[in-house]
Amino acid sequence: AGVSEDKDLDGFFPPLVELSEKIILTRSGNERAAPIELLVSKVRPFQKAFLTRKTVHEAVGAALEEASPGDAVLVTGSVFIVGEAREFLLKALKSPEVQ
Repeated sequence: AGVSEDKDLDGFFPPLVELSEKIILTRSGNERAAPIELLVSKVRPFQKAFLTRKTVHEAVGAALEEASPGDAVLVTGSVFIVGEAREFLLKALKSPEVQ
């Protein structure tokens, strides 16, 4: 999850935390992206397991590694996060290692 700094961070996290077993916080390459430290400060009070990754690609990779068969991985926050995750996943699907 990653969000632009100008969005309602206090309203964004409660439903996400409620539905998630673990949250991976990251930051898109967009200049408006909220700093990871700010995201951590919003998630920490919920006492939910979380990880941080510097890039969306690292975050998606970590989510896929953490997921068990049958788990769902949700990429959410901003269109910038989703766009970068989509780019990563499309490249991964073209990789011979995935075939």
